[in-house]
Amino acid sequence: MNEPLFAVGAILVWAVGYVVVPNVLDAASRYRGARAVRCPRAEKDVSVAVDPWRAGVSSLVSSRVRLRVVECSEWPARAGCDQNCMAPAAG
Repeated sequence: MNEPLFAVGAILVWAVGYVVVPNVLDAASRYRGARAVRCPRAEKDVSVAVDPWRAGVSSLVSSRVRLRVVECSEWPARAGCDQNCMAPAAG
């Protein structure tokens, strides 16, 4: 009775360990650190850092990575912007 449940559990552990985790880590490493982007609001180049773990997890469930700015060289003066600078970076 417990053998099928054990087999299903083993398959799920394998899937998480060999498929999900490497994909999340790969996407998170690509989006780690600061990057230069063009701010459409200030109309100049700015330095931004995005949340790499959000990018990694969102890459699992969607073909388009969801990026969220956590640091920007224009903040706090332009804090609360709509983060349109991330649209080209998410590709």
